[in-house]
Amino acid sequence: MTMPGSRTTEDVELRRLRGDRTLGEVAEATLISTSKLSRLENGHGVPQARDLRDLVTYYDLSAAVEALRRPFGSSDDVRAQLDHLHTMSRQSN
Repeated sequence: MTMPGSRTTEDVELRRLRGDRTLGEVAEATLISTSKLSRLENGHGVPQARDLRDLVTYYDLSAAVEALRRPFGSSDDVRAQLDHLHTMSRQSN
């Protein structure tokens, strides 16, 4: 269980995906406030479904989302899917 305010992999990934873009640039493009984006990146907030949709669209992660919708088989299949998603998210920058 993650303690409030502690960083998770998702928080770090959001910050990494932003790259050299400012919070303002992402906020303007996604219509998510800069303060909310900052809270999400720092593990102090929970995104709403709309936020996730807008971030997936902005960072062009639709292929990653589709991969998650596929049924998983063995634990090896799950690991392969997660590795693939990680590689795809790196390429989106």
